[in-house]
Amino acid sequence: MNEEHVREADEYSDLNRSVQIIKNGTPHSRYALYALAYLTKTKLKDSFSTGELYDTYCIVAEVMTGESLTHQRILSLMKKWTLPEITESRHTGGGLSSSSHSSYYLLRRPS
Repeated sequence: MNEEHVREADEYSDLNRSVQIIKNGTPHSRYALYALAYLTKTKLKDSFSTGELYDTYCIVAEVMTGESLTHQRILSLMKKWTLPEITESRHTGGGLSSSSHSSYYLLRRPS
């Protein structure tokens, strides 16, 4: 066993832990995460505004259950995904001429 094997095992362990956390999430939190993964795979950028994420989540949730949660509830669920190191968010202050907003991105590229 060499250093490369240890590094690969560590990465596999991190990925397996993330998969288990996602499996144990609520359906709507998984829909929001799926929406972020979908946006990441289909758009030519890595991070997405709250509005973009919420709009895509609503489409996914409507298809899956016929209903969606509120914008504020999805923001709360997305904050929970940052704890297990699945997503990150950035908050930007808009200053005098524009509004502030948050953007979300995955820490690993979806496969």
